[in-house]
Amino acid sequence: MGMLEPYWGEFLISPIPLELSLNYCSHKCAYCFANLNSPKRRGDIKKIMSFLADFHNRETLSARLMQDRYPVCISNRSDPFARSNDSQITPILETLAAIDYPVTFQTKGGAGVEAGLSLFPTAVWYISVSFADDDLRRKIEPGAPSIASRFELMEKVTRGGGRVILGLNPVVPEWISEEETETVLKVAQSIGVEGVWIEELHLNARQIQAMSKAEVKAIGKDVLERAKKRRKEDKDANAFFYAREVAQAMGFEIFSNGQPNRSNIWQIYRDVYANTFPTNQDFVNDCIEKGWHSSLLTFPHWYESVKDLPAGKYRMNKYIGASARSIFDEYQIPSKLTFTELLGVIWSTKRAKQSPVRMPNFSYASVWAENGYLQLVDESDMPYLVFDETGSLDSYYTPVAPIWSKEVAASGEVISYG
Repeated sequence: MGMLEPYWGEFLISPIPLELSLNYCSHKCAYCFANLNSPKRRGDIKKIMSFLADFHNRETLSARLMQDRYPVCISNRSDPFARSNDSQITPILETLAAIDYPVTFQTKGGAGVEAGLSLFPTAVWYISVSFADDDLRRKIEPGAPSIASRFELMEKVTRGGGRVILGLNPVVPEWISEEETETVLKVAQSIGVEGVWIEELHLNARQIQAMSKAEVKAIGKDVLERAKKRRKEDKDANAFFYAREVAQAMGFEIFSNGQPNRSNIWQIYRDVYANTFPTNQDFVNDCIEKGWHSSLLTFPHWYESVKDLPAGKYRMNKYIGASARSIFDEYQIPSKLTFTELLGVIWSTKRAKQSPVRMPNFSYASVWAENGYLQLVDESDMPYLVFDETGSLDSYYTPVAPIWSKEVAASGEVISYG
């Protein structure tokens, strides 16, 4: 059901902590994870409006985030300006504008977009483009606005005082060539787009099985087979890295989930919104700035980068994702946690999808024991992490020189292992 709730899946990835999703999206992008996961999703307009009228008196995490005036992303799982949301989105936006509540948009454009532009002229907009050819785009995004109209929307946003991040998401070589990628980026640059979020196509077997025969045919079985693989084939990796290299060379702030490089892309949001969530990108930036290459880091080092979070205890296992139940059961974690406690869980297990060790800059500092790698832990039994500025760590465990001791752990200092 579409509702206003914490942005569970983007914790420590995006600085925006709330999302509002509505109906099944009539843009009908064949690769849309949200449509494939929940084809019968309906936005509950009555519940949303009731919540907006009464959030000051509620004690849920969503209410707390709104009380602290964290911005809400409209929308992650359904384009707010799709025809299927036409009757709902404008009154919701009018209600949010009436209480001067901060919002940011993720969209391809469509019906009702003028309301967003007029009510929130200085908002940040993420506008996605995965094609340069509209004929091809129509086959895979049959209900979505044209490519030209998306560039027109970007221009309206920047001309009105808003900020734009381009979503080259997903980058699929059969959909957009290297030359077309350059063209899209040049047009975006001429409009005043500041950042580019670049991702490959990822789909699981269940999502592909949920596709219609027409959608499978439109995307192509070869593309879908590659989309299921964790390690991407050269064809896809080359297109992905080419887009990143060109965008960075043109001066855009770039982002891809898990990227190892420094980036100020989230500053675009922080320039506009007074309150935002911390991200793992902030930690990468801090480590690079402080010269911590080939260093052992403790939980407090990470915590200093990501600690600015609300107080209070809430049910927050959804932040961890599919592994939450097994993690909470194994470690006997209570159902309600503070954000500090949640961060401790995430730091300590690679099964948490937001764990820094899932990024190529970090892995667990270890020594080789008889039965495998043995993690090094500090006096609080929290693991040490290795930081590598080059982003070349391809294992969850990195053997280090035997420099660890209780005295070293107690010092809290950053220790070089190189």
